Amino acid sequence: SLCKDLLRAAEKLAEEDQDDRARAMLTRIAPLAQGKDRQRIAALTAELSANKKQGDLDEVAEEQEADATRALIEFESEHYEFAANLEPEVVELVADTMDDIYGSYVQIYFDGKAKKASLPRATIRVHATWDAMAAEYPGGASPGLGGWWSPGENRVVCYDTRDRSGSLDEMLDTLFHEASHQFMTMLASGSQVPSWLNEGTSCFFEGAVAMA
Repeated sequence: SLCKDLLRAAEKLAEEDQDDRARAMLTRIAPLAQGKDRQRIAALTAELSANKKQGDLDEVAEEQEADATRALIEFESEHYEFAANLEPEVVELVADTMDDIYGSYVQIYFDGKAKKASLPRATIRVHATWDAMAAEYPGGASPGLGGWWSPGENRVVCYDTRDRSGSLDEMLDTLFHEASHQFMTMLASGSQVPSWLNEGTSCFFEGAVAMA
C-alpha cells in the first residue's frame, strides 16, 4: 500500500515537471515494488531519463550546426548500432535516449518481456543533411520526408535536422516514430499490420517525451 501511494506521488511530481524529485522517489521504492507496480516504475523511470537526456542533447545542439563534411561516427549501444554524421558526444546522447525508449517500448509492446523483442540489434543511420538522406531513398524522396524504417534491412534512416530547423528535436521525433515501426515489425512476426494502426501508433509515440 505504501509503495502504491509513493508511486502515485512520483507520477504526480512527473506531471508537474519535477523530474528530479520524481526520480529520487522512484529509486527509493523500486526495491519494494512487485508486479504491475514494478512495470509502472520501470516505464516512468525510462521516460524521466529520456527527458533529462533530451535536455542535455538540446544544450549540445544549440552550440553546433549541421555540417555536411562531418565525419561518420560508428557507435554501438545496448540495443542499436549507429552510423551517424554527428558529433561524438551527440551520438552518445542519442544512443542513451534511444536505449531508454527501447526499454519503454518493451514495456508497451511486450508487457516488459524483453526476450520477445526478437530482432537483432537494429542500425540507425543519421545522415549529415536532408539531401544526403534523400539520395538514399528508393524512388525519390518527397520534401516532407524525415526518415524511414526498413524492416528488410532492420535499419532506420534519418538526418541531422539542424540542417533545416536548427534543432535536433525533429530528428528525435523521427527516431521515436521509426522505433515504434521497429517494434510493430517484431510484434507482427511477419504478419500484415493495417497502416492506420501502424502509422497511428508511431505518430502517437512521436510525442513520448512531451507526454512524459
